[in-house]
Amino acid sequence: MEMFSPARSSDSENYLEIIIPNSSIPHFSPLPNGPTTSLSIPIIFPPTISETQTEDGCSESNKTPRAETQLSYSVVPLLPPARSQTDNRNSENCEITPTDPSISTSPRRTIRTAIFNHLTEFLKLKSSNSPKFSHSKKISIQSFFSTAKDLIEIIERKQFPLQMLLKATNNFSEDHKIGKGCFGSVYGATLDGGQEVAIKRQGSARAFLIELKALFHLNHKNAACLVGFCEDGNEYALVYEYMKNGTLHDRLHELQSTPLMSSWTARIKVALDIARGIEYLHVYAVPQIIHRNIKTSNILLDATWTAKVFDFCLSEKGPMDFKSHNLDCVAGTIGYMDPEYFNLQQLTTKIDVYSFGVVLLEMLSAYKALHKNENGEQRLIVDFIVPFIAQDQIHRVLDPRVPPPTPVERKAVAHAGSLAVACVSLKGRDRPSMTEIVNNLMRVWVQVIGG
Repeated sequence: MEMFSPARSSDSENYLEIIIPNSSIPHFSPLPNGPTTSLSIPIIFPPTISETQTEDGCSESNKTPRAETQLSYSVVPLLPPARSQTDNRNSENCEITPTDPSISTSPRRTIRTAIFNHLTEFLKLKSSNSPKFSHSKKISIQSFFSTAKDLIEIIERKQFPLQMLLKATNNFSEDHKIGKGCFGSVYGATLDGGQEVAIKRQGSARAFLIELKALFHLNHKNAACLVGFCEDGNEYALVYEYMKNGTLHDRLHELQSTPLMSSWTARIKVALDIARGIEYLHVYAVPQIIHRNIKTSNILLDATWTAKVFDFCLSEKGPMDFKSHNLDCVAGTIGYMDPEYFNLQQLTTKIDVYSFGVVLLEMLSAYKALHKNENGEQRLIVDFIVPFIAQDQIHRVLDPRVPPPTPVERKAVAHAGSLAVACVSLKGRDRPSMTEIVNNLMRVWVQVIGG
């Protein structure tokens, strides 16, 4: 029974979920001649930056095309993304040729590298200066949900007694742990009556309430379904429907063969599902929801390989005017975080668009969002993949574990690659909306299944 594959140790995880408040850390200017922003970085999760166990296929000889012409898209990820250094197909080491050193570096690359190094150095010190999250005042469901309508809806949801969850998970034992989310772990369980569920045990009352408030309004096939919740003393848990095929991250970076590995058509369908889920949050959910932590490990796959957006503990209610507003802090995962959002600290839907673009690049190439090149240096997926796509050479970086695309699939993959590049444009205004993304992927999907 697996919602997603058993949680790896912190030694094998290289993605960091962070919150960056608007105050008190060494000053630096993230943009050339731009205003200096004061930042402080308490780490939410996980504990350390560590060596990543790479697990993906790679092409035989990949050299990044020379950037002789100005790219049509302005693409600069702020913080590194990733692919593994071992080929899971045969468990042999697989060399990944680093970016051509002869390509001239731009100020933006220097900025990105400087910021990443700054964060990395800060994170190394966190073990001795780890922030403590405390709640001096009890936060309850009644105090968090402000209106009578909200309270009625919450009360109508199924509230599970703590003892039932403890029994189903053998007191939240490691044997039942199947993954991690923001502020807590996820456990697989079978409740009385035979219902299979995934129980997300939250370590933060506020994160629990934020996610609960976001979830009980949602009703879409591409958003994770909340079965119920538990609030008992200092124990907080969310009970989700069980996802048989786990996370997109684990299915992309595993050895065993799955439908996701069998064709590009299957991957395009999953990409369309994800886009529809995010579009629902941005356009149809009331209130509008901005996820802020879209990544492959937050995309779940059910028994029919339908993708669902998961983990809303960093989500924010969208601005009333559907434009933007400033935040007290920046939150997200290194490698998927929008660089404009990091710098300006403004909440817009384009935050999720950027992250979706990284997810799409990961699905096409099987490189992880944050990975190391053959020299052991951290590298962003957009740095490595986008130049190939911009020069119409996407075939050189496609996941080699998937059978070669058919003529129709080849066009579809090229279109998906161009869409991903547009999504990771440096400026949010240059990125498409999620509705435009859905419409584009829908046209691609229709062509593929019709071809």
